Formats: sequence, C-alpha cells, structure tokens
Amino acid sequence: MLDTLMADQQQRWRQGERVPVEHYLDQHPALRDSHDLLLDLIYHEIVLREGQGETPLLDEYQRRFPHFSDDLRCQFEVHVGLGGGRTRRRKRERLPSVPGYTVAKRIGRGGMGVVFKARQNDLGREVAIKVIRDWTTADPDELVRFRHEAEAVARVNHPNVVQIHQVGERKGCPYLILEYVAGGSLDQRLRGRPLAARPAAELVAVLARAIDHLHRHGIVHCDLKPANVLLAASDSESGVNLAPMAEPPARFVPKVADFGFARRLDAEAASRSGRTIGTPQYMAPEQVRGPTQRIGPPTDVHALGAIVYELLVGRPPFLGDILIDVFHQVQFLEPVPPRRLQPTVPRDLETICLKCLHKDPARRYPTAAALADDLDRFLAGQPVSARPVSGAERAWRWCRRNPWVAGLAAALVIAVVVGFTTVTAKMLEARQERNDKEQARQGEKERADELGV
Repeated sequence: MLDTLMADQQQRWRQGERVPVEHYLDQHPALRDSHDLLLDLIYHEIVLREGQGETPLLDEYQRRFPHFSDDLRCQFEVHVGLGGGRTRRRKRERLPSVPGYTVAKRIGRGGMGVVFKARQNDLGREVAIKVIRDWTTADPDELVRFRHEAEAVARVNHPNVVQIHQVGERKGCPYLILEYVAGGSLDQRLRGRPLAARPAAELVAVLARAIDHLHRHGIVHCDLKPANVLLAASDSESGVNLAPMAEPPARFVPKVADFGFARRLDAEAASRSGRTIGTPQYMAPEQVRGPTQRIGPPTDVHALGAIVYELLVGRPPFLGDILIDVFHQVQFLEPVPPRRLQPTVPRDLETICLKCLHKDPARRYPTAAALADDLDRFLAGQPVSARPVSGAERAWRWCRRNPWVAGLAAALVIAVVVGFTTVTAKMLEARQERNDKEQARQGEKERADELGV
C-alpha cells in the first residue's frame, strides 16, 4: 500500500498538483490507525518538498498532525542525520558507526530500512550496510521483519541472491552487512521502457532458477518486483544483455534482494503481523485476500509473471489510482494480453506470462524451475509446455468473475431458445395442417374427375 500511495503522490507533485498527506487520509481513513505508514507518507511529502527547493519545518507538521508530535520530532532529527537537505538547522550528514567498517554514503531508502555504501577495513571490500531507518521508534513487528530478513538471506548461497556477510547490533540498533551490488536495480534500469523478448526471457529464467533455490530451502520471497532485483555488471557472456537494441551490449548478473517480507514454508509464525504483505501491483490474489490464505511457491511464480509482463510492455499487469482498485483487479480481472499492447511479443512468451498470472495457484507453473524450463524451451525455439487459453475457458473465467450477469444472460438465452423452439414448433404444425388440407382437396378433386362430375 505504501508504494502505491507514494508513487501516486510523487506523480502528482511532478505534474504540479501539490497533494498533501491529508488528501490520502480523506480517501483512506484507515491510514489514521496505521502509525508507521502515515509517518512514511509524511516523510515522503517532506522529501518531495525539499526536491522543489522548499524548507519544510517541524512545527508546521506538528500543527498538521498533533497526535504525532514526538514521532515527527524524532523523524526530523533522523532525516537531518541522514542528510536531509533543506532544514532550518543544517547539520553535516550523520552516518551510522559500525565497528570494522568505514561508511561512505547513503545509497538507498525503503519503507523501513536505509542502505549505506561502506568499506570493510580488514578486507578492503565494498559492502552495503542496511539499518532500520529509526530503530528507536520501530515497533516489534519491524524488528521481527528485520531479523527474518537476516535469517532468510543467511540460509541460502546462490550467485543470483544478494549474500549476507554479517548480522550485528550497535548501541541497540540492528544492522545487516550485505553484498554490495553496484549496478542499481532493474527498475532503475528499465525506467518504464519495454525490453526485447529474448533478454526478457533470459533474465526471468535466471531469476526463476534463483527463486526455485529459495523455495527448496523453505523460503518464499513474497515481494518480487523490479525494484528488488539488483544488477551486478558482468563482462562474461553469462550475463544478460539489458542494453537497447541500438546500443553496445551491457551485460548484468541479476540478484534477488530485500527479504523483509519473506516467509518460511516450515513455520506458520512467519506471517507475524497478520497484515497483507507485498507490493500491490505484483501481488498474487492469495496475498491480497489476507494472511489466512496459503502462501507458497506459486505466489512467487505469479510475481515472476508480473515481472515478465513489465519487461515486455513497460508496465505491471495491474495499475490503478487507488489501492482498492488495484486489489480488485488482482483478484477478479484478467490482465490485458501483452500482444495487445506490444504486437511484436512472441505468442509463446505471452502464453508463458499469462500462465504465471493465473488467478488459481494450481493453474500456474507448479515450481519456479518449471517456469525456467519453459523459458529455456522458448529460447531454444522448442515448443513450450504452456498452452493458450481457449475461447471456452476465457468464457468460463468471465462467468466466474460476473456470476450475476452470467446468470441473467443464461436466463435470457434459455428464454430465447425456448421461445424460438415454441414458435418454430407452431410454425411447423401450421405448415403441416395446411399440407394436410391441400392433400385432402387434391384427393377430392381426383375422385371427382374419376366419376366424371
């Protein structure tokens, strides 16, 4: 939900529409009870205002949101310490202090964590250090999520998964020492531009193998999206070429990152908060329906399908101005087939993509490895195992999504058929009666002729 609201807020500000946080509170009253989400949305507005050359002040926000006065004071202090630009009292950026590491600069920020680039002093290697943005006000669920992320990454060792080097705590603040990936994210690389079919298939096949490795170690990522795929530059042919067609090859090794929402298949407790988790545009229907639904490997397969879709057409399969609209689409609407938006998309690759995005988890690929195998068949020019949706199945899906309309339509069809059958029977009966009378008159005439009358 946070990503959707922030994206909407940022787009409107870019278009010159200064939409305040209060606008979203009016649209979504439940936000008033979501302490962390509301603070993040306020923080996002502050950043947007600074980007336009303004100087947001603490007392203004305390007047606007009096119930968050202490939290806002702390948030402003952290913002200044992390390099927030145009505050009244300018301070030098305060970087976290981690023994054995020299922290250079901040390189990323999410809803909960801040990531810094650093150098490990004894080995001289570059690393990424992730800390909770404000651990002093973090609720227990955030701390649990942070710990689960460490546990999830530490359980796997795969070249296409960001590796964890160390887990630690400094003055009560937990941190992760992670592999540093210099190429940025897939989302930053794409910038809304579609990719050619072959590199798109190659990229997702690599990701699917990595995700299958996670699944075999009992981990479901639950938040796969281009922003959580980091790109490491590669000089070898094993890297995926993500350069536009007219440019020289730019090869990258994709790495799955950010396990803050990951679930362990062997522990129900991994659901933790009972909240809907994930990023709406990439969530599977079972995620939208809530924590009582079964989350498993098909959930990540759906997200991989959403990534394929975005690589092919330049946007996720489901978009909406408000969160409830996106959730409705994810649960009840079929995505527009990629070939309608990009006619050059190969039919087999479209079929693979739509199989991943099936509403029923049982109708998707059973494993991420099965998806990777089908992508390999597509790349080799071999027949794929996925089959296009037939007209009958498409009609059946429509009926399931629109039962009342389907029922009325069926009743109308039955009425028309019954009416047509009845009218046809009456017409045939009348025709037969006319034929019988004509035959009777013809017989009487023949007998009269025989008698010479």
